[in-house]
Amino acid sequence: MKSKINEPEIKKVVDSIVNSINMSDLELYRYELNDRTSIFELFFDHYFREFEGMTCSHYKSVFVAKSINKYLLTGKNANLQITYKEAKEKGDNVSCLAELDNTCYWCPTTIKTSEEATAIFFNYLCMNTNFFEERKAKILQSKEVKDSE
Repeated sequence: MKSKINEPEIKKVVDSIVNSINMSDLELYRYELNDRTSIFELFFDHYFREFEGMTCSHYKSVFVAKSINKYLLTGKNANLQITYKEAKEKGDNVSCLAELDNTCYWCPTTIKTSEEATAIFFNYLCMNTNFFEERKAKILQSKEVKDSE
């Protein structure tokens, strides 16, 4: 008779796997699937729709996917919440925008760095559902605090 594996045992196995894999191994997932759509873009399209809403979700996913690719190639952790002024200084065409101190529309509000974005993707690959439940609860709590101010 086969014994049934319970959820805490599965979590223990998944956590063990997560802790044994180096973040740099994600380089294996950097290859594109088809038509220049990377696995990162596909994942973050869904992530942003769930955690930040539909508005600009695809622009955000493309930006984050490029940032992750760059992070995996160079090891440099980049800030993902840049202002229009910072983007303009880097050479992006934002000259028609008056509010240069605002965060760019293509930047995520729930992810601060490329390293954090890579960790989110890594937790997805390892099926760490608790990570996403906890993350969503923190984001909702943060929104409630901002709304009450």
